[in-house]
Amino acid sequence: MRRLEFRLIDSLKKGDAGEGTLGSAAGHELKRLPSTVYWAMVGAWRIRTRDYSPGEFFANAARLRDLVANNPATDDPESRGVTSEEAEYLTDRITA
Repeated sequence: MRRLEFRLIDSLKKGDAGEGTLGSAAGHELKRLPSTVYWAMVGAWRIRTRDYSPGEFFANAARLRDLVANNPATDDPESRGVTSEEAEYLTDRITA
Protein backbone atom coordinates (compact mmCIF):
# COMPACT_ATOMS: atom_id res chain seq x y z
CA MET A 1 0.00 0.00 0.00
CA ARG A 2 2.84 2.37 0.88
CA ARG A 3 4.47 1.81 -2.51
CA LEU A 4 1.20 2.52 -4.30
CA GLU A 5 0.72 5.71 -2.34
CA PHE A 6 4.19 6.92 -3.34
CA ARG A 7 3.39 6.11 -6.97
CA LEU A 8 0.24 8.21 -6.70
CA ILE A 9 2.17 11.13 -5.19
CA ASP A 10 4.76 10.89 -7.98
CA SER A 11 2.04 10.84 -10.63
CA LEU A 12 0.31 13.85 -9.12
CA LYS A 13 3.61 15.73 -8.99
CA LYS A 14 4.22 15.03 -12.70
CA GLY A 15 0.76 16.34 -13.58
CA ASP A 16 -0.78 19.67 -12.70
CA ALA A 17 -1.87 18.55 -9.23
CA GLY A 18 1.61 18.58 -7.64
CA GLU A 19 1.29 21.77 -5.64
CA GLY A 20 -0.90 21.30 -2.60
CA THR A 21 -0.65 17.52 -2.78
CA LEU A 22 0.20 16.04 0.59
CA GLY A 23 3.66 14.50 0.39
CA SER A 24 4.78 16.30 -2.75
CA ALA A 25 7.63 18.15 -1.01
CA ALA A 26 8.96 15.32 1.17
CA GLY A 27 8.48 12.63 -1.44
CA HIS A 28 9.66 9.17 -0.36
CA GLU A 29 11.04 10.58 2.91
CA LEU A 30 7.52 10.99 4.28
CA LYS A 31 7.02 9.75 7.81
CA ARG A 32 3.23 9.98 7.75
CA LEU A 33 1.44 9.02 4.55
CA PRO A 34 -1.32 11.26 3.17
CA SER A 35 -3.82 8.42 3.53
CA THR A 36 -3.40 8.48 7.32
CA VAL A 37 -4.12 12.21 7.32
CA TYR A 38 -7.17 11.77 5.10
CA TRP A 39 -8.38 8.83 7.21
CA ALA A 40 -8.12 10.91 10.39
CA MET A 41 -9.95 13.83 8.76
CA VAL A 42 -12.92 11.77 7.59
CA GLY A 43 -13.17 10.39 11.11
CA ALA A 44 -12.95 13.84 12.72
CA TRP A 45 -15.60 15.17 10.33
CA ARG A 46 -17.78 12.12 11.11
CA ILE A 47 -17.88 11.03 7.49
CA ARG A 48 -16.45 7.74 8.71
CA THR A 49 -18.69 6.72 11.58
CA ARG A 50 -16.96 3.54 12.73
CA ASP A 51 -13.58 3.39 14.41
CA TYR A 52 -11.57 0.96 12.30
CA SER A 53 -8.28 1.08 10.47
CA PRO A 54 -7.93 1.54 6.71
CA GLY A 55 -6.89 -2.12 6.50
CA GLU A 56 -10.07 -3.21 8.27
CA PHE A 57 -12.11 -0.95 6.00
CA PHE A 58 -10.68 -2.47 2.82
CA ALA A 59 -11.01 -6.01 4.18
CA ASN A 60 -14.69 -5.36 4.96
CA ALA A 61 -15.20 -3.82 1.51
CA ALA A 62 -13.68 -6.91 -0.13
CA ARG A 63 -15.93 -9.20 1.91
CA LEU A 64 -18.96 -7.13 0.95
CA ARG A 65 -18.02 -7.30 -2.76
CA ASP A 66 -17.70 -11.07 -2.49
CA LEU A 67 -21.02 -11.34 -0.68
CA VAL A 68 -22.82 -9.27 -3.32
CA ALA A 69 -21.18 -11.18 -6.17
CA ASN A 70 -22.18 -14.54 -4.70
CA ASN A 71 -25.71 -13.60 -3.63
CA PRO A 72 -27.87 -12.03 -6.34
CA ALA A 73 -30.38 -9.43 -5.27
CA THR A 74 -33.75 -10.91 -4.35
CA ASP A 75 -35.58 -8.25 -6.36
CA ASP A 76 -33.72 -9.17 -9.56
CA PRO A 77 -36.02 -11.48 -11.57
CA GLU A 78 -33.14 -12.80 -13.64
CA SER A 79 -31.43 -14.06 -10.50
CA ARG A 80 -34.37 -16.39 -9.85
CA GLY A 81 -34.58 -17.89 -13.33
CA VAL A 82 -37.47 -15.71 -14.50
CA THR A 83 -37.42 -15.03 -18.23
CA SER A 84 -37.65 -11.49 -19.55
CA GLU A 85 -41.17 -12.24 -20.85
CA GLU A 86 -42.25 -13.48 -17.41
CA ALA A 87 -40.69 -10.44 -15.77
CA GLU A 88 -42.52 -8.14 -18.19
CA TYR A 89 -45.81 -9.95 -17.49
CA LEU A 90 -45.31 -9.63 -13.73
CA THR A 91 -44.36 -5.98 -14.05
CA ASP A 92 -47.49 -5.28 -16.09
CA ARG A 93 -49.69 -7.11 -13.59
CA ILE A 94 -48.16 -5.37 -10.57
CA THR A 95 -48.39 -1.89 -12.08
CA ALA A 96 -51.91 -2.32 -13.52
